[in-house]
Amino acid sequence: MTTAADAVLDRVEPMLPTGHPRIGRQAVLDEPGTAPREIARVLRSCRERSLPVYLEIPRDMPMADCAPAPVAAPPAPGSISPAL
Repeated sequence: MTTAADAVLDRVEPMLPTGHPRIGRQAVLDEPGTAPREIARVLRSCRERSLPVYLEIPRDMPMADCAPAPVAAPPAPGSISPAL
């Protein structure tokens, strides 16, 4: 099933430098009711998979009211590999 986020990725990938890793997760934040959950999902993926992510915020959404994003538990010690 193709999602709106897949369509965004299709537009973004050609702009990435050659050899850039594929984007791990993406979300279009066009629904204030689901935006906090989507932000948490995408950022969790970024942290866990160490891949870049893409969040698209439509022009009419930055000032929209929404619930706070769920707070993720910090990663367990040793679960994230040290930086090179």
